[in-house]
Amino acid sequence: MSLHITNGDSVGEMLKETGLLSGQILCWRDLLHDGPLLDLPFDKYAQRRAAFIFQQIRRADPQDKSFTEQSILDDFKARQACLERVAEFEQITLWFEHDLYDQLQLIEVLYRLSQYTELPPVRLICIGSHSQVEHFFGLADLTTQQLQALESEATMITDRQWSTATDLWQAMTDSSPLKLQKFLSGKIEEFPFMAAALKRFALEFPSPMRGLTHTQWLLMQAVYKPLTELPAYLSRLQVREQMAEEASVTSSQQYQSLLNGPNSFLRLFLSLQELEEAPFMGDLWVKKELDSLCAGDSPLLNSSLMDESGKGPWPLKYRLTQRGIDLIQGQGHWLDHNSYDLWRGGVHIRNDNLWYWHPDQQQFIFQPLNIDGLKLI
Repeated sequence: MSLHITNGDSVGEMLKETGLLSGQILCWRDLLHDGPLLDLPFDKYAQRRAAFIFQQIRRADPQDKSFTEQSILDDFKARQACLERVAEFEQITLWFEHDLYDQLQLIEVLYRLSQYTELPPVRLICIGSHSQVEHFFGLADLTTQQLQALESEATMITDRQWSTATDLWQAMTDSSPLKLQKFLSGKIEEFPFMAAALKRFALEFPSPMRGLTHTQWLLMQAVYKPLTELPAYLSRLQVREQMAEEASVTSSQQYQSLLNGPNSFLRLFLSLQELEEAPFMGDLWVKKELDSLCAGDSPLLNSSLMDESGKGPWPLKYRLTQRGIDLIQGQGHWLDHNSYDLWRGGVHIRNDNLWYWHPDQQQFIFQPLNIDGLKLI
């Protein structure tokens, strides 16, 4: 029997639907770009991750009762139980794509597997585009037939890939980002998409210029100057229209309604996908990022409920506050009115442990503040 490991439930269900890829399917289900990644025994590591994920879900969507902290922890335990049976499988195939979400999962999967002495052959399928998909965001954009056809492109994991994945995971879980710095200066030959993904991860550290992460900055820009075209969204609407037997609203009408409407959550989510070179963030985490911009003593954004035309899980619309406008125009910094408390890998970013990523200098900068908000160094 084979084991197939992939990034989440959508692709996992597609693998089941192929019918020809026999074996067990393990969905990794973790957003490793955010929250603590710590070098701890599994039980303690899983508890920290489950607690963090549950807290973020609760804050972003208090009405969502489909998850509990225990259910998330149970998923981690089930994942670990599967790995502890790796010797029973004849072969393991990893199904991933090019974006940050998947590349970080790929590092962890290989690191976790490397802890077992008796491993079957491990193969990797990892793509960044598909000749038959114009707007490729990930494996879920493929048909089951296209997904199944990728199996012939699988390559065996090499010794260098095992070693590099271990080094990368240890760098990710370190309390300083400086170990990760050495991987950001050039290519990572063993994994063709890894260098770009890690540079995108670095951009999720605050910038010293305005104090925002790249995601926050892109969302602010999308509110300030809304995109006038969302081609990937239009393409998906057209595909759905072709598949539907009946439709009361055409794809063109839906598209124009969105573009002519306010800065709704859906519009901002789709805008972020257009602005990202390799979109990696799901709707729940985009909601979390928007919430962070609406929070604090002096918010950068305000949100309000839309009218009855609002669709989606969060029928909200957003506008910039005056402070948000000032920051967009180059005046002000996040720290003028707010503090930091976020995790990037093993780095706990706080005012007294303040790590920036300087996008122009392409390096991490340590610039902590004391209790009075003054620079320590």
